[in-house]
Amino acid sequence: MKLPCREQLTNFFKMTDFRSQLEMAQDLILSVLPDLISLQQFAKVKNELDSSIGHFIKFIESEDGKSPEKPILFQEMFGFSDDTLLLVYDLGVSLIGRGEMKNAIIIFTFLTTLAPHVSSYWVALGVCFQETNRHQEGIIALSAAKFLEPTDPGPLFYNIESYLVLKETEKANLEVEELKNVIKALSSQSQEEWRHKIKSLMIS
Repeated sequence: MKLPCREQLTNFFKMTDFRSQLEMAQDLILSVLPDLISLQQFAKVKNELDSSIGHFIKFIESEDGKSPEKPILFQEMFGFSDDTLLLVYDLGVSLIGRGEMKNAIIIFTFLTTLAPHVSSYWVALGVCFQETNRHQEGIIALSAAKFLEPTDPGPLFYNIESYLVLKETEKANLEVEELKNVIKALSSQSQEEWRHKIKSLMIS
């Protein structure tokens, strides 16, 4: 797969929605994260945020026309470390706990854009959509998580909840059957816990 040329990448970055999402997330991270982590950790995160645009520009200048051996993530293009993304994930979880779903959606959209291969980022985004009654968007996010981690029962369960709210019982029942198959690989205790959760849904 050939890497898009410099002009294509530059134009993509300049797209209003994409750039505004990044800027909103970065502003939120800089304003809230200092209260949650050490000064040393925050200094590292801030340095990566401050350097991200320069890192991206250097990337597109150095990689123009090359064919990479593996797909390139935006995380790599902007120079964000795994540790920084994990700290940002913890920030998003904290926002959920405080009921700040709109801000949590900004954070998890940021994470799924930079590192779409991480299932937990999609799960968190899906839950946020679900909690704000944006169930169709939640199902899309959770389906991405299902694809990445097909043995994780969580996304299936959340999807069932959303399908029931949307009164799409047939789709909910299909997810239930898939969930029953997934939990067969779990311990007896975990299987029992999930069976109890399924019963609590009271699907007709």
